[in-house]
Amino acid sequence: MTLDEQVHELQETTDKLEYIMVQHTNVIDGIAHNQVIIDNHLNHIQTLLTTHISKVHQKLGDLIHLGSFTRQCALKAIPLSAVEQAQCSAYAAQLLSAAGKASKTKL
Repeated sequence: MTLDEQVHELQETTDKLEYIMVQHTNVIDGIAHNQVIIDNHLNHIQTLLTTHISKVHQKLGDLIHLGSFTRQCALKAIPLSAVEQAQCSAYAAQLLSAAGKASKTKL
């Protein structure tokens, strides 16, 4: 085999390897791009979950506060007026409804 033939053969091999390298680089770039998209989606989901959990936590805190107030009144034998009973009942129903909606919200 002459020197020119060897150089030509090496050039063909180099071209094939470069082609393979470009193909793999494109695949790796695509994977990296997809990873960025997935990371962005995960961050968005985490933000939504944190928001919903905070809302549910606040509503549960409100319910606990309401229950504590009602319990204190009951322990002191201080009857709630009809208006206070209605307000407490409506507030408790509102908090339960909001907590239920927050827990069922689809992301």
